[in-house]
Amino acid sequence: MMNGLSGAIWAFALPYAVNLDLGNMGGKIAFVFGGILIFAVVFIFFMIPESKGRTYIYRDGRAVESWYSSKKVC
Repeated sequence: MMNGLSGAIWAFALPYAVNLDLGNMGGKIAFVFGGILIFAVVFIFFMIPESKGRTYIYRDGRAVESWYSSKKVC
């Protein structure tokens, strides 16, 4: 549901953002996507746990902080 909603919002907003008469952002729209990209990288770094060397059975059902999981020895 969230994918469809966000897709509909982008499909509605982008033509207005790059249109010469309305938003006139042109190539500056890259700054919008760059900001979203930076937010996504920070979110992934802090919220997705490290899975290197861990089996699915071990990770299944465990809530481990991502910045702490690589230091944890089990």
